[in-house]
Amino acid sequence: MDWLKSLPVACDEFTATDSAKKKRTVQVIEESVPEVGDARQGLRLTVDGTAAGDPATLTLDLAAVRVGDSALTVTGGGLDGGARDSVRQGASDGTERLQDVLAGRTPAPTPETLD
Repeated sequence: MDWLKSLPVACDEFTATDSAKKKRTVQVIEESVPEVGDARQGLRLTVDGTAAGDPATLTLDLAAVRVGDSALTVTGGGLDGGARDSVRQGASDGTERLQDVLAGRTPAPTPETLD
């Protein structure tokens, strides 16, 4: 968690070079995560570039949650934008399911979905 927390400062914005030698601007920012588990960290990563010759931005959202000695990560995103709400919901649902398993309970077979 400490490493994830350091990324928005250590990697704030940088330039990456893709396999075609094109420059890509990458940004890493901290995102909020629901108050679940024992520790948590959220990140949003954006990569500016092109897709089929048009300007495009790849956006990825990530949430990591620690419960005791176990942890889970949820990621989502794409060229149409991030998946902030889905990742936050996944972190909440995933933490609840992990807590059930760690307590010896069987989680519900299908978590609730966003409308």
